[in-house]
Amino acid sequence: MRTCRWWRYNNLLDRSGSLSICSLCKLGVKVAHQQDLFASPKPHTHAKLRILRDYLSAWTSILSNQSWVDELTYVDAFAFKGILKAGLRDDSTSEYGSPLVALDIFERQAIKRTNKTFNILCFEEKEKYYRELVNNLDLNFPKPKTNIVLEKGEFFNYLSGNGGNIELNSPIFTFLDPNGVRGIPASLTRKLLNIPNSEIFVNLMSGFIRRFVSVPSFQRHLVNTFDNQEAVNRIMGSNNRVEALIREYMKLLKSFGNIYVKYFEIQTRKGNTLFHLFFATSNVTGFKIMKDVMWNISTEEGYIFCDASSHNRLLLSKDQLLLLDSRLKNEVLDYVRRFNVVKVSSLYKHINQESEYFTENHARRMLKELEETRIVYIDRQSESKKIPSSASVRLVVNEY
Repeated sequence: MRTCRWWRYNNLLDRSGSLSICSLCKLGVKVAHQQDLFASPKPHTHAKLRILRDYLSAWTSILSNQSWVDELTYVDAFAFKGILKAGLRDDSTSEYGSPLVALDIFERQAIKRTNKTFNILCFEEKEKYYRELVNNLDLNFPKPKTNIVLEKGEFFNYLSGNGGNIELNSPIFTFLDPNGVRGIPASLTRKLLNIPNSEIFVNLMSGFIRRFVSVPSFQRHLVNTFDNQEAVNRIMGSNNRVEALIREYMKLLKSFGNIYVKYFEIQTRKGNTLFHLFFATSNVTGFKIMKDVMWNISTEEGYIFCDASSHNRLLLSKDQLLLLDSRLKNEVLDYVRRFNVVKVSSLYKHINQESEYFTENHARRMLKELEETRIVYIDRQSESKKIPSSASVRLVVNEY
């Protein structure tokens, strides 16, 4: 049986599909029944951790194999308890939170790369969760090869104070997953992205922000997130606050330099936005890998993929799927038409970096279809059936 090449969907969320709010507080937004929420991990939590795991695995594997890299550092700015569901490392019922997901990846690489140093820094402000984090790390990794630093407190204060020595020349990956918006001010994201070889992965609670952006006690933290009252005013004044929020946060991250940004939207089954996961890097290879990871999650688990430059959604109707196919075809042909003759490698680079939705894999498939229908001619310079990156592409007929 054939399956759709764009989407494999499942109704994974529960009937409500949303998080309930009990009150506002100095932390931004407090989640009602927080203990129960994390005792039974939701599908959206699994999707978030799957993206983290898949990307961090590739990031660690590639960089630990580079001669110029002596050490790798992962920072978990809001570590929580380290585990979503209790259990030991080899227990199939155990479900890791982000700190143990990262540590598990680092430990596996540390066995292979004995000449490399792996560092993990975890921060948790609440005493109760900090103690549980320590215990969970000890239970699951009693003799880690990874250097682990656990700090009770805020990562922002650490980085602003004596912890400034985190500014290493080695690659750093930081996960910012706050419960609300407190703790991710613009000054923090700016400082992290100004560190050489640094990448950030941010959970922006867009669903919460949309609901409470007008509340003064909440708005104060949002102003710190953007370091700009005008940006918050534009969000409040918009007819679509989520779109305005995403647009403003994209603008903020890109203002920090030559930064590539991707985001992934998590929705409920009913189409309500829960949160957006933002990835920002100055490395084009990392950008490409994360784009592929996000596509894999969206097609395998039924979550919405929204690209950095567009808030349009992938829908499940046949008409929408045909529209996406047509859009990809037009993007490829428009680029070829612009230059008359282009290198395949140049086309792939353009799609990876500039396309609103598509990746190199999509472009490769479309090139084959266009060649088979004799819309384009591909000069392979060999008899190979595969399309080499060094090949040239040109239009067969000008009408296209």
